[in-house]
Amino acid sequence: MNVKSPNFWQSILLFAILAAIHFTLQIILYLLLNSIITKDSVDLLLVSTICSIIAFSVVIAVAVTWFETNLYAYLESAPVRLKIVIPLTLMFIGLQIATSEFDNLIRYLIKPADSWTEQIHKTLTGSNPVILFISIVIVMPFFEELFFRGILLRGMLKNHSPKLALISSALMFGVLHFNPVLILTTSIIGLFLGWIFIMTGSLWCCFFCHAINNLVVFVSVILNLELAGYANFKSLSPEVSFQPLWLDALGLLLLITGTYFTKRTLKEYRSSSLPAPKNHQTMSDNNDSKKNLDNPD
Repeated sequence: MNVKSPNFWQSILLFAILAAIHFTLQIILYLLLNSIITKDSVDLLLVSTICSIIAFSVVIAVAVTWFETNLYAYLESAPVRLKIVIPLTLMFIGLQIATSEFDNLIRYLIKPADSWTEQIHKTLTGSNPVILFISIVIVMPFFEELFFRGILLRGMLKNHSPKLALISSALMFGVLHFNPVLILTTSIIGLFLGWIFIMTGSLWCCFFCHAINNLVVFVSVILNLELAGYANFKSLSPEVSFQPLWLDALGLLLLITGTYFTKRTLKEYRSSSLPAPKNHQTMSDNNDSKKNLDNPD
């Protein structure tokens, strides 16, 4: 299916619309709730999730109307086998641990205001567990993958070089989190998610990987883990601490192993009897993009 999708500048405009709606709604809803109930009773994550659902729904509707297509076209995915689930899980658990340590390094170097760290801590620990799970493991992965990979990356892969498409979509993914502490780490995660989309042509693989990454955070919060440099949910300290070496080693091992077996599994896909989606425009574009990534000019 030849899906009409945005180019780079159109993607920037869609992203700007999304960010403006989300930011404005979040301020309005927070102030409204704060005037009705006490400040400490406001569930920041619930407010953010409601704003995200509205903002993403609006901008996705704009894209559907603008490019005269339908939602199902943006959800289109190439077939994949369950065999890839384990390698992807290992890769993104390892990536979560590795980016956590990278985040420690960033915070150590730039020393962000304590308010940013406090906001993250309060948002995660101050929310109802059910809301926390639905929000970060289901709702946000679905909407973010549909927009950033299903619409933006898909479109830019058709109109620009794979490198520009991958990097720009990942950076926009990072900036949307509205937190300078998280921009670089979430952009790195966005690069991996974009790479998965290019390699597999599957939006559902991206959703699964995103959900696994966030599930690790959810489990850490629910279990009240107290692990230096990784999870400090029982107490909040302004001091930056680094993870134990064994955890760093484990994260790198899982990341490298998961990435290796993911690439190996995908290679088996191409050489196996899995029907090749020759008439699948999206997958064809992604395969061309993958070749360009492997053989840059």
